[in-house]
Amino acid sequence: MNVTLIGNHDNLITAVPCGDVIVEYYSDPARKDIQYIQVFDPVKNTLFEVSPDLPKIRFVEISNCIWQSEDLYYASCDVLENNRMDISVYRYSLKERSEKKICSFIRNLDILNEDKRVKLFILNESTILMQTEILQKSLSQNLLGNIEFVLNLYNLETANVTTVTDANFINNGINEVIPVSETKILVKTGYSYIEDNRLDTGSKSESFIESIYIATVAKFIADLTLAKENLDMPLIESAYLDRHITKPFVSGSYTHFCIVDEETRTAKCVFFNNETEERTEYTEYSFDPEDLYITHVIDNIPYVRIKSGDDVKLVNLKTAEADILFYDEHFIAQSGTLFVTESADSGRKMHIYSYPRLRLEAEDDRDYSCMCRLKDDYYIYC
Repeated sequence: MNVTLIGNHDNLITAVPCGDVIVEYYSDPARKDIQYIQVFDPVKNTLFEVSPDLPKIRFVEISNCIWQSEDLYYASCDVLENNRMDISVYRYSLKERSEKKICSFIRNLDILNEDKRVKLFILNESTILMQTEILQKSLSQNLLGNIEFVLNLYNLETANVTTVTDANFINNGINEVIPVSETKILVKTGYSYIEDNRLDTGSKSESFIESIYIATVAKFIADLTLAKENLDMPLIESAYLDRHITKPFVSGSYTHFCIVDEETRTAKCVFFNNETEERTEYTEYSFDPEDLYITHVIDNIPYVRIKSGDDVKLVNLKTAEADILFYDEHFIAQSGTLFVTESADSGRKMHIYSYPRLRLEAEDDRDYSCMCRLKDDYYIYC
């Protein structure tokens, strides 16, 4: 294991591993709607900017749903006449260091308004699912919540466009699509006010039905193409009204998340084994709504993190024992077998520990930003 601390650059949004390199996303200090992308190769110790002459927009959210993809996707735009905008989507090959425009969409300039949001899900190299979210100022009888969802499926090879008619997607929207394996994806529908500031806290009139499914990519695309009104997907969990599902994560063999009841401060932690389909649960009765993501997978073992004052313990769900303990520390992050904490005292020193012996690998006075793991090497931006 090697741990490298990387001095944080100004305006860093996030850094994510991609193949054998790290992709760094930065905001443009002059224009909040623009980002730029850099690629850092730790082995060669090289850094280059992706398509530096092409302004990349941030107001179109793109999710690459292809398993272990080494391509990057981003969008650019040109303003046309009559308050119209041409949004172009590009695929950038890290192996070939080349970009290709794969499609474009004409939209009204009002897409820049705060009450609108556009998401693109890259399902495979020839299929894109577009979701437009429109926040309604007043509730309509035709809407389940206060967001109207419009979804279209684009086949880049045939140029066919299919309007999605599935009732669940139209009423609740697609929150996340995450690759689980080469053939399967996780689909989360529905939004909750604990993670989305567009929704009114606890308003039943604005509640969506939140659900998590595991589906095969091929069947998911085929069913959308056939414009089925009700897609048949294996349901993992569902919640409504006073219960909410936190952002799901895929780590090792597991999909993991929490079902939160904020009024009673309880959280049911769920670990679903994507290979065996076995399910493991743990209920935490002192849930902190300011600390939503308490499920972890460490060395392919499910853990739940519990805070008690300035102490932190992680419960191993295979042994039912708290075999990871931090005293006088605030938990910051975990990836693989590495933990980042911060001193609970006024010194606020960052500590980096490795599992299983909790050996101190490094410490620093800088603030933690994000962490990337490439095989057994860890890169911490601070």
